[in-house]
Amino acid sequence: MNDQSIEDILAYHQPLDGAHFRQQLLQQLAVVQARRRRIMVWFCVLGVLLTLVYLWWMLPSLVWSQLFTPINGLLLFGIGVFVIWLWTDTLTSH
Repeated sequence: MNDQSIEDILAYHQPLDGAHFRQQLLQQLAVVQARRRRIMVWFCVLGVLLTLVYLWWMLPSLVWSQLFTPINGLLLFGIGVFVIWLWTDTLTSH
């Protein structure tokens, strides 16, 4: 019988040494951090793609030529990267 909950209950009576406990805890934290980072990346990519699709459909073609001059393009890119950084920095903080 290989039930994880029974093994956890039985392991409760067998104390772990400090090093093993810390290693196990750090491994669990690493798994949770990796999952959190993966979720954050997916939401960032999805948000950027949906924003681009929305702008592509909503802005008339005349606005594109005036909006994306080299200077305006750099400014918009900088603002976008800054906003994404603010959002991801909040999500990755502990």
